[in-house]
Amino acid sequence: MFPVHPPAEIRGLLPVLYDNLSPALVEEFRHILEPAKDEKPLQQFFERNPAMLLVGIVAPRRAWVFPRAILPKPEGGAWIPDFMICDWTSIGPIWTIVELESPTAQPINSRGISAICRQRARATRSFCADWRRRRASRRQAAKTWHGW
Repeated sequence: MFPVHPPAEIRGLLPVLYDNLSPALVEEFRHILEPAKDEKPLQQFFERNPAMLLVGIVAPRRAWVFPRAILPKPEGGAWIPDFMICDWTSIGPIWTIVELESPTAQPINSRGISAICRQRARATRSFCADWRRRRASRRQAAKTWHGW
């Protein structure tokens, strides 16, 4: 069970205030986005201005932004998403993983299918296959060790 009130900080970070963004910050983002050829300038901008990342992703509550958080894989190694967001709601924390894409990438191919949707579908299939393998491995270990 999570506490009713969100913590003052998570992993040493204070929550991001994002209820009142200045027009100058929006203009700065536009000047970075328009000439960008890849995601690097966007990553740097959002690391300096995490409030701009939150605006389109979570409702105005209390949220934290963690750039390049390391998520260990059960089989070893790690995933390193561009950002992780912790949005604290009345039911506790809701975590969102953010992967930035190149601003020059085409959102839709000639058949009208989003490249991002195809990529996410492949990632989802891979995640599900990994999960099934881990579940089968744990089931087999339980049978071996506990006679289940």
